[in-house]
Amino acid sequence: AQGAPGTRITLRGRNFGTVVGNVGVTIGATSCPVASVAPTVIECEVPEGAQTGRITVRVANAGESQSRTDFRVTAPATAP
Repeated sequence: AQGAPGTRITLRGRNFGTVVGNVGVTIGATSCPVASVAPTVIECEVPEGAQTGRITVRVANAGESQSRTDFRVTAPATAP
């Protein structure tokens, strides 16, 4: 998977809950601001300064999980 800063990404799993404040997402070492959360889907926006790395999801009282492969942060599209 890949995306440029500002891209909203969708993460699928289970037991995420429904409270945004109980969920944390990072790409590599950079926090990915969570826009929404549902029991099986999290949406976050790739932040400026993010670098290619594994995605880690932390859910309060449920633990942590990490992607098997790196999320590749690409350069933002430029206007012609």
